[in-house]
Amino acid sequence: SLYKARKPWPPDFSKLTPKHKFSLERRYRRRMKLKFARPKLHRTVRLAQMGGIAFVLVYGVLMQSWDGDKNVFSPVR
Repeated sequence: SLYKARKPWPPDFSKLTPKHKFSLERRYRRRMKLKFARPKLHRTVRLAQMGGIAFVLVYGVLMQSWDGDKNVFSPVR
C-alpha cells in the first residue's frame, strides 16, 4: 500500500491502559450503532405498536361488553 498506517491495527490490548481500552471500545460501539441503525424498521415497529395499543383501547372501551350492556358508551355504540 502507498499509505502506511501510523499505528498497527488491531492494537495489542494487553499493552493498553484500561482508559485507552474503554475509549476504543466506546468508539467501536458508536460506529457499530451508526452502521447498523435501521430508522425505517424502528419507525414501522413503533407505528405498529402504537396502532395495536390504540386498537386494544378502542375495542375495550367501545366494543367489549363490561357487566352486561349498561355502560357509559352504550349510546355511542
